[in-house]
Amino acid sequence: MKKILLLTAILCCILFSSQSLDADWQLTTPFLKAERVVKMEILPDGSYLVKKKNEYDDLLITENDGKTWRQINEMSSVADFAIHNNKGYAVIGYNLIITDPKFSTPGTSHPLPSSYFPQSLFVLNDNTIFISTTNSRIMKSMDGGVTWNVYTVPTVYADKITSVFFTDANTGYCVTDATLGKSFIFKSTDGAATWTKVSETSEKFDKIIFKNPLNGIATLTGGTTRYTLDGGNTWIDANINNSLRDIKIYNNEFVAVGLGIPNKLYRTLTGEVWDSTLIYPSSYYIFTSLAVGGGKFLLGTDNETSDEINHSIFKSTDLVHWIPTNVKWILRGGLMYNNAYASKHLATVGGYVSVDKGMTWKYMPPNVPTGSLSILSNGKGIGIRNNSYEFWRTQNSGLTWTAQNIPYPLTGAVAMKPNGDFAIATRGDNANSYKGYVTTYNATTGWSTPFEVGRHVRVMKFVDNNVGFLLTSEKMMKTIDGGITWTVINFPGVFNQPRDIVFGNSSRIYVGQYCSVDLGNTWFINNNWTSSFTDFEIFDDGMGYGVYKGDVWKTTNYGVSWQKILETKLLYLTGANMGKFAIYKDYIIGTASYGFYALDLVNGTLSTHDARIETNHKMRIYPNPTSSVLFFDSSKEQIKNIVVVDMAGRVFKNIDSPKETSIDISDLAKGNYFVKITTHSKTYLEKVIKK
Repeated sequence: MKKILLLTAILCCILFSSQSLDADWQLTTPFLKAERVVKMEILPDGSYLVKKKNEYDDLLITENDGKTWRQINEMSSVADFAIHNNKGYAVIGYNLIITDPKFSTPGTSHPLPSSYFPQSLFVLNDNTIFISTTNSRIMKSMDGGVTWNVYTVPTVYADKITSVFFTDANTGYCVTDATLGKSFIFKSTDGAATWTKVSETSEKFDKIIFKNPLNGIATLTGGTTRYTLDGGNTWIDANINNSLRDIKIYNNEFVAVGLGIPNKLYRTLTGEVWDSTLIYPSSYYIFTSLAVGGGKFLLGTDNETSDEINHSIFKSTDLVHWIPTNVKWILRGGLMYNNAYASKHLATVGGYVSVDKGMTWKYMPPNVPTGSLSILSNGKGIGIRNNSYEFWRTQNSGLTWTAQNIPYPLTGAVAMKPNGDFAIATRGDNANSYKGYVTTYNATTGWSTPFEVGRHVRVMKFVDNNVGFLLTSEKMMKTIDGGITWTVINFPGVFNQPRDIVFGNSSRIYVGQYCSVDLGNTWFINNNWTSSFTDFEIFDDGMGYGVYKGDVWKTTNYGVSWQKILETKLLYLTGANMGKFAIYKDYIIGTASYGFYALDLVNGTLSTHDARIETNHKMRIYPNPTSSVLFFDSSKEQIKNIVVVDMAGRVFKNIDSPKETSIDISDLAKGNYFVKITTHSKTYLEKVIKK
């Protein structure tokens, strides 16, 4: 009977480990300072695509009006993209990608001719596609991107063809940037095979666009435009004095966003005479791109002159009244913060604060702490502002805060005790800034005498009202008198790596890969996922979460065992580069160089990957018992994953896509184990004995 109960428990554990969140990480802060919005397109369902100017000219999409975003490219520059006939086209690296308009599937990828650097893309129809280059070439495909012909544009030097536009299969135009004071408009009447210069200027051409075969406009960076009324044979300077950053066609008009103070929206029927309308009363916004479609209009911006995180996209339904979206710029400077915290009502990362589980962020708001925080499960907590005398207390898990002053400067880590007392780590003043102190506060006796603990206390936590631990960059210390005094304890780890102290319960303490079950007196390497997690957190009820390369694990027994519940679909480098996580019971905030990501742990429903558990030996596992190697008879099925756990559910081996039909368990201690083998259709469970 005991064996049956044990097997049932293990099966439940295995089944739980196969559950996964349908939800995934959502990018909530797509734009960083030193970037700008350079192109946008609105899809019929209201989704919109945005290309921004940064290291890789990233292409993003939002399907919920800017609330969350998905990045389309990974470590490959996006030269240009287009939407045509319900298809999405993008030049990413040296390939033309053709897929659905939301770029939600890989689609088809066509390599482009080598030695040419793609610049702009124009799709005439499903078969005929043109791509300009940075060295005076036009690439043309007449079979949907499968094969290409390359034609030379006779510029003075190998110039960049900044824009290309075709009114039909034969008639097309392109514009160039300036080399030694000369840039040009070229026209082709034979489908790009040959080109004739039709206009010349000392400025740089940015874009060329036609609304019909006769009427077109070419924009220049110097603040003027040229228009044609005779199919591009002659070009005339227009009476506009502000540089047009982007131009579209709407209701048979040319509509453009220009650079000026105040900002204006420019409209013209032919390009000869322009009218302008004030679009927003702020002079801080520099608008760089325009999108029209489906009764919606969008304006993308450049970085503002203010240090605040301001809006990056504005929207309108009439081209007259514009409102800012929730999409804001995030200050660049590295988002891999060591200081990240999440509670029921508040998340903080560096100087950023979110009160809606990471969906929107504010930078350094004046009415909440933005430094170290410590909030208990009963809602009581404290927080500080970085490098200041400002100090806050909360009674409702961070929903509201009451500010007060503290008597010590340059505050660092803070820690609440179960009884409501707390401790604060501080640095010395300018004369002894290399010294650090801990001071405790008691509601009856007030502040204690500061106790010197060393420089830069990065984290401090209390197990109960008396026992607590702290980490500096040089040592680990323990208190048994509520923080009045501290002593150095023997910790075997490297102090420049552990960034947190996690309590599994009063008898299990984790610091990085090390664990103690005797209140820090001795430590051992924890042979579990905690040694791999970038960050993890465990709560009072024994439930907790850990994250590694974007994948998420869950524990329900204070960290004794963990089960993967999310295998992220993020771009690999994004997940791997997430550097710090703020973890709470129902959401997690991830930080990466791309911005902040949010994961909803409640609204994502659980589903089972495994079709069923097979326990009737349909896959032969031998020899059993064994002292070293186990072999699997998998001639009929391909193995996807092998997991070895002990009777307590601790995972000792977890091998994805094994190359061999065997596994070496000679490094395991003698005893009983369970081996779970997952194929594409089944999951097998077998008890094995290591002798």
